[in-house]
Amino acid sequence: MIKKKTIEECMAMLHWITENKVTVEKLAEDRIRHIKDLFRRKNKIYFCGKLPWILGVYEEASNLYCGNEVGFIDLSEKDEHTRLLSECDVEKDALYIICSRSCFEEYLMKLKEGAVICYQEFLLLLEKELPMLYREDKFEHSVAAAKELMQNVLEHSAEYEVLMQSLSDEESRFILAAILMFRVTFDPTYALGMKTENTHYWDESFYQFTENDVIVEGGGYTGDSLLSFADSGKVCREYHLFEPTDAIEKAKACQPDRFPVYYHKKGLYDADGILSFSMQTDKDGELLGVSKVDEAGESSINVTRLDSEITCAPTFVKMDIEGSELAALNGGRGIFTDFTNYAICAYHRVNDILELWSWMKANTKSSYYMRAEQNNPMAEFVLYAIATKK
Repeated sequence: MIKKKTIEECMAMLHWITENKVTVEKLAEDRIRHIKDLFRRKNKIYFCGKLPWILGVYEEASNLYCGNEVGFIDLSEKDEHTRLLSECDVEKDALYIICSRSCFEEYLMKLKEGAVICYQEFLLLLEKELPMLYREDKFEHSVAAAKELMQNVLEHSAEYEVLMQSLSDEESRFILAAILMFRVTFDPTYALGMKTENTHYWDESFYQFTENDVIVEGGGYTGDSLLSFADSGKVCREYHLFEPTDAIEKAKACQPDRFPVYYHKKGLYDADGILSFSMQTDKDGELLGVSKVDEAGESSINVTRLDSEITCAPTFVKMDIEGSELAALNGGRGIFTDFTNYAICAYHRVNDILELWSWMKANTKSSYYMRAEQNNPMAEFVLYAIATKK
């Protein structure tokens, strides 16, 4: 019932935007009024996120909440001023500001019974850029980024209406509705219920894998998706894993015994070559910030067109490659067929959903679905094109 209501609310919102001259300034004013009202009604404010960043947020904006008691909540770090999320009880007189994209779900699920907002809404009130934890996050943590999310829906409301009607099941329509309602309101509770259980890209409710499948994975990283595929008992004829960084060495340890895996230490793109790459890792090689193709990147990676690297036609293509998905799809057009199916991450760039769907419409004969790895309207959601031909 909640999912149906969210879909209906989103369709009404899209229609209203299409029919009226709604501006980002008008939407921002509404959210600013909302947060100011919460500031007046709540005695305490908790900033939730990575400790160095939320401390910087507090220092930059301390004049906004001089009458409120302020605290900090982190997932893993604790000091005299900061509590661990696992040790927190929801306080009814407190406002919680989620200042994390990657750990959004953990904070939301713990604090959902309280008054919760997202940092984008806070950015609109602050009207200036916040200190950055990682250089790669600079744009995302800016007022311009918050307004760009709003502007994307305003400019493309009619297209989103068509996409909503093109999705093949209610689960997909709800996920898209939750994302769009969040972009207009920054209300994190729209994300509740987005997560699709036990899929990790391999949703067999609309695609059944067989021993004849040729699978291509772009962005295999350390092999977590490969392990998920193998551990669920699935089989295929060939599995091609592409990963341009040294993380592929860990992936190579995931060799299943029921099907062959071919490891390619390259990124997928629309041309063969070498590109600058930006990536921050800890001492164990785990990712800390955003990794992506970046002209100002401090390292480089080898990239290739998929159709110049393998010759067999893939039946299932999964991509999570930090915003290069569209280029990589264009780089595989020489071997894609009407029987190729796609699971493509659609959250790295603001207009990914529409651009990837447009590519799918132009290049496939498919039914379209969306699934979400998390209750998170900013990350980890996937657009599928499932071939109507068998």
